[in-house]
Amino acid sequence: MMPVIFVTDAFNFSARFHGCLPMCFMPRQHEHLRAPWHDVSSSSTGDVGRDHSCSFMLLVGLLDSVAFSSGTGSYRHNSSDTIHSTEVSSVLDLVLGDLRQNTERTYSAPLASYAFAKEMIDLPDGKQTQGLILD
Repeated sequence: MMPVIFVTDAFNFSARFHGCLPMCFMPRQHEHLRAPWHDVSSSSTGDVGRDHSCSFMLLVGLLDSVAFSSGTGSYRHNSSDTIHSTEVSSVLDLVLGDLRQNTERTYSAPLASYAFAKEMIDLPDGKQTQGLILD
């Protein structure tokens, strides 16, 4: 696996570093910034909610920023040419692999008892017919 660094990812890390550090120290120096954070910190639910939501957003951002090229999708076009896959995946793509690979066929699929549209169905004898697929 080959790591891939995008300009947007480098900007993301730089903005997080240069933007978040001053946000941590500025409220200590300015009363109008310190008062709202004091109200949040004085409440246990506010404190926990702030920590969990910030941690979750930070984790998702970091997992999506770490990208790599697997190179596993290579195939031969001719006997002398090898064409490599250009697909770049992130760690978040690996974690949420099921969501990425299993796409819904129609918008009614999650809660429907029958399909919204007819689709091609492979029959046991090898023929195909068009019908509603029941999940």
